[in-house]
Amino acid sequence: MRFRLTQNKFWMGDEEKEKLEKLGFKFKEELNEDYRKRNGKWKCDDNVEPVIRISSLEDLMKLVKDYGVIVLSENGIEIYNDCRE
Repeated sequence: MRFRLTQNKFWMGDEEKEKLEKLGFKFKEELNEDYRKRNGKWKCDDNVEPVIRISSLEDLMKLVKDYGVIVLSENGIEIYNDCRE
């Protein structure tokens, strides 16, 4: 099955960015230096929603192992990597 992927962290550092890019997420560099120091260098591009193929429960559990807590719904899979309101 194919699932639309989302994640709920807006800004992040290089390591987190590189990990999520493997799934197809795209990022924009934050140019404001003060903001970068407080929040992180990279902002997730909200216009990009990658799609992932999950063929088995093992595939799903590998995603959990690699990315931590997920929220699975009929609309897709959310990587729960930050708090949300």
